[in-house]
Amino acid sequence: MLHQSRWKRDEYSYHWWHIRVIRVEFVLFVSCIMKIKKGDTVEILSGKDRGKRGKVIRVLAAENRVLVEGANLKKKHRKSRRQDRKGEIILIPGPLAVSAVAVVCGSCGKPTRVGYATNASGAKTRICKRCAKEL
Repeated sequence: MLHQSRWKRDEYSYHWWHIRVIRVEFVLFVSCIMKIKKGDTVEILSGKDRGKRGKVIRVLAAENRVLVEGANLKKKHRKSRRQDRKGEIILIPGPLAVSAVAVVCGSCGKPTRVGYATNASGAKTRICKRCAKEL
């Protein structure tokens, strides 16, 4: 398992004449092994885009999140850099929690959990938990 740590600093000041109290605590983040890979087709299980299917663009393992093509779109206002170009609003996919998506099996076409098995050559492969075929 990967362990990541970050220092978190909270500042509390009640009035300007009081002494500022600083509390520092150590926060430990534990990220699990990602069973979803870049290029997988996934189905969104919860949220405003529930039921949509898309391809995984990027995996953010440290945050346990994935970017899915065409899902959780956020608007970004881009400023014009030159006078001949206009500013525009771009739709950018935002990250989704790994727990909110499920891998879609290529053979059965249903959202499934991912399992692991060793094939005849001894290589570890990902399998579909529903139909037990290779993903």
